[in-house]
Amino acid sequence: MLLAVSFMRVRVEGLEKLDPHGAYVFVANHGSLMDIPALLATLPQQFRFSPRRAFSRFPFLGTHLERAGHLSVDRSSPRASLKSMIEARASSAGAASPS
Repeated sequence: MLLAVSFMRVRVEGLEKLDPHGAYVFVANHGSLMDIPALLATLPQQFRFSPRRAFSRFPFLGTHLERAGHLSVDRSSPRASLKSMIEARASSAGAASPS
């Protein structure tokens, strides 16, 4: 809806190359604030974002991101960022394993 009311059109190429059962890392270069709506509107895979940890402090937004399974990254230092990514990998591996 955001794209439509902004009169923005998105052209996607190469979706046919994606394996529906494959695992991917999609990277947006944040060329504009519309990267996120464009990804949400066009990618057929279910995916999660890795927002900076500061967003978790915003009312409603932080709660939504956490409940939806998005994995925040602490960008205060390279070591903190790496630790966040290791924790994200461990939590996603645990979620994927059968109980």
